[in-house]
Amino acid sequence: MSNRDRKLISIILVVAIFVLGYYFLYKPITTKNKMAEEEIQTYNTELIELRGHYNKMDSYKEEIEKANKKIMLIQESLPGGLSQEQAFKLIFDIEKEFKEIEFSNIGFSPITTVGYSDEGDKAPTSTGDGNKNEAEVQVGPAPVFRSITQNVTTDVNLSYADLKRFLQFIYDYEDRTVLSNLNMTLNEEDGAIGVALTLNMYGLEGEGREIEPIEFKEIPVGKPVPFNSPNVVWSSDKQNPSRPSDSAEDLFISLKPLQADGYAQVIGLSGDPRQVSYINTEEADQVRALLRIYTENGKYYANYDINGAYKEKQEFEVGTALELALFSSDRLNETDNASMYLTIINQTDLPLYINKIEEDKENPRLFINVSEGQVIED
Repeated sequence: MSNRDRKLISIILVVAIFVLGYYFLYKPITTKNKMAEEEIQTYNTELIELRGHYNKMDSYKEEIEKANKKIMLIQESLPGGLSQEQAFKLIFDIEKEFKEIEFSNIGFSPITTVGYSDEGDKAPTSTGDGNKNEAEVQVGPAPVFRSITQNVTTDVNLSYADLKRFLQFIYDYEDRTVLSNLNMTLNEEDGAIGVALTLNMYGLEGEGREIEPIEFKEIPVGKPVPFNSPNVVWSSDKQNPSRPSDSAEDLFISLKPLQADGYAQVIGLSGDPRQVSYINTEEADQVRALLRIYTENGKYYANYDINGAYKEKQEFEVGTALELALFSSDRLNETDNASMYLTIINQTDLPLYINKIEEDKENPRLFINVSEGQVIED
């Protein structure tokens, strides 16, 4: 090998060592250094931002406290749950506030879910020591809340002034209620406004949300008898032991609203399931009726009529007492005028006892005029 070749090989080896050193030693070091500088720059930027937030720590805490108070106010405006009883309470509260409102029809929707809270699985809580240099969070599960709603649909007739008062009443109502739909129609004859509306009631269920029971103390519960029937013998705790009575009344009168099943006004003999002795009328207002009870050849008879519909010489047997049962439903509202003005002629030697099995105590449906004989009302 000549000197020239040895020099050429030496040059190639030096160049190779330089190239390999650049790519395998210098370049990785410079690349890592550049990445470290970029990372430092990123951290410096983040540090500047965090220092700005840290300097505003007191204002952040104040804002969080204000936000928590707003959240509490929103939660307090929502009941801990919803039920049909709460919807009825809303209706009753409206009727109490607006005496002129009559709800002719009401619809209740099922209770549906609007959404759930999505604040994550962990929630920060303060340590309470006030030390800013110490981590101020303790990890724990966040409570999950479920927002729910139900709708009440109805229609009413209101004046324009009452409509404005009604809207304000809904806005101020203690349980969160929103008027989501409102359709108005003007009656040009009397100036009243027919209003079809939908009320959305909202609630919030979750940990710590107490549900207050709804009680309706002013509403009577139960009925003296489950069915109004003159053909069934009822044992009543309200029987008067100081007067004679037997197992069944002799005659009966039934008075109901037009909307109820059966006829509004009925008079007939008790114990007559075929109803051949009945007089039935379906009048929206008060009817005039006459009842005459008399004896012939030791037998008891009754003649009676309602607005000209007549039954005569209806024979019946009297036990130990002459009795007439009254089944009279409570009035539905102020427009429920179905009633009876009854004139009684008792031409027997026995007093006629009126057993009021049912009757509207505040606004009776039966008005009695005794023309002859003795009549005793319970």
